[in-house]
Amino acid sequence: MKTVKMTFGRSDGTKKSISLKHAKETLTETEVRTAMQSVIDNGAVLPAVTTIVEAELIDRTVEEIITQ
Repeated sequence: MKTVKMTFGRSDGTKKSISLKHAKETLTETEVRTAMQSVIDNGAVLPAVTTIVEAELIDRTVEEIITQ
C-alpha cells in the first residue's frame, strides 16, 4: 500500500502534514503539486496552509508474525 504524505507551510512558520492512504503508484510531481495547490487555494485546512514544502510517496510493508 502506498501513502502520499504532503507537507505544507503556514504563515507562522509551522508545518502541517496530510497523509492519504492507497495513493496511486504512478503519481507524478505535477499531479501532487496541483492537488496541494488546490488545498491551499480552497482553504481546505485550518489554520490555513500557505506554501508547499514537500511531498513523499511512502511504501509500507507489514508482515504479520503472530495472528489469531
